Amino acid sequence: SSDDVAVSGDDKKTVFSYSVSSRHDVPGGASLLGVGEVSSNYDSLKKYPLENLLDGDKNTSWQISILDMYERGDEDRQPVLKFCFDSPVRIDYIVINNGTPDSEERYFNNGRAHKISFTDMTADPDNEEQYLRGKTVELPDDTSTKIIECHDLKVENLMLCLDKVYVGEKYDEVCLADVLFYGEED
Repeated sequence: SSDDVAVSGDDKKTVFSYSVSSRHDVPGGASLLGVGEVSSNYDSLKKYPLENLLDGDKNTSWQISILDMYERGDEDRQPVLKFCFDSPVRIDYIVINNGTPDSEERYFNNGRAHKISFTDMTADPDNEEQYLRGKTVELPDDTSTKIIECHDLKVENLMLCLDKVYVGEKYDEVCLADVLFYGEED
């Protein structure tokens, strides 16, 4: 299924669509895009920094504490990741290794993304409140690599919102091993 997303800001309207792909690998001609900076609205757990999202290693992950959200009264504020590229890019594929996929036991013991959405924040990356959230993509709850195919996604700043999470059976963390972008510089 494909979702069209219309986002407007400062008289700029961006329309793109994306869908969970049936592909198992990114096509050979797609290039890994370098992310200049990644940030989050929640603090990472010490051993699990944001940089782990971009290393392509399923054995490392970015993690935040769900317990911290509830203690701070933030349970209604979803975790948000902002990816800033050094220049405009065209994203064809977003590859996600959800949770801690290196071990099925660890995967289900930890929390992981259930529903996510993307938003183009290129017009004003510091003002996320002005943007309409993209439509939600539901991620299957398994250790497989998820490939999201994008169509007409040309951005410099992209927000990924964890709209809903799967709660872990044992731990109070939400984990993402990788969020990698493939396409070409514009």
